[in-house]
Amino acid sequence: MKTIASIIFFFYFSVLWKITGEIWERVVPLTWKTNLIALLVVPILIMAAYLFSSLTIKWTVNGRN
Repeated sequence: MKTIASIIFFFYFSVLWKITGEIWERVVPLTWKTNLIALLVVPILIMAAYLFSSLTIKWTVNGRN
């Protein structure tokens, strides 16, 4: 079960990483200050990916009720 959860976590993290990277490239100017702000965004992506993967596992095991 932990292996499946890890695979789902890395899937969600990679998707969130790509989406955030695309938005970041289009909106945020590249300076050293914005690179430091990006260090704060990475933990948020990790938490979101963990939340999405745990909810996916919960909904898969228990059903969508």
